[in-house]
Amino acid sequence: MALLRVEDLEQDSRISRHTWRAWIRQGRLPVIRAGRRVRIEEAEYRAFLDACRVPARPIQPSPGPGWRQSGENQGASAAPCDVLRKPATDR
Repeated sequence: MALLRVEDLEQDSRISRHTWRAWIRQGRLPVIRAGRRVRIEEAEYRAFLDACRVPARPIQPSPGPGWRQSGENQGASAAPCDVLRKPATDR
């Protein structure tokens, strides 16, 4: 059982340590606390990343400009890792 530091997660995933610490505070990632020190089991870290994985969609040619596939961008599924997806903003 390998125990990882937040800095290890940051280097491996290229996600900011501030983001990792926020997710830990929110309870999204199980941790082991020893005083102020926080460690994450490697298996838990890998499981978290796997839960966040979004499968690639096959590329399909569009019939022309302005075309939009029905159902595209309508409704969102509640994935265990919605924290990695930025909310859409209206401009």
